[in-house]
Amino acid sequence: MADRTQVDTYWRRAIDIKTALILLRLKGENQTTIEQNNLDRIDHTNENNLALLNQYRYCAEELGRITFWTCRKTVDMNFKTVCSALERNGFEPSRLHDYVEELL
Repeated sequence: MADRTQVDTYWRRAIDIKTALILLRLKGENQTTIEQNNLDRIDHTNENNLALLNQYRYCAEELGRITFWTCRKTVDMNFKTVCSALERNGFEPSRLHDYVEELL
């Protein structure tokens, strides 16, 4: 069973993925069709992960080990891909929140 801190950690990472996708779409004038398709795929899987993690973040039930493992692997893979896309577009993944504040 996944404990609450693990679920919370991956929920925050999924939120960072969502934020990075928004940033890439706002600043991505020169993205290729392949990169757009990858971002769409990541957005779709990330929405499913966020829904799952939100459900178990606040309820009394435990998230199953296999379900959490699958979600964790998907979030890690999406996070790595988004970080690579950020770097290709001239952003530093570690400064993601700074870029969002600049846009606001």
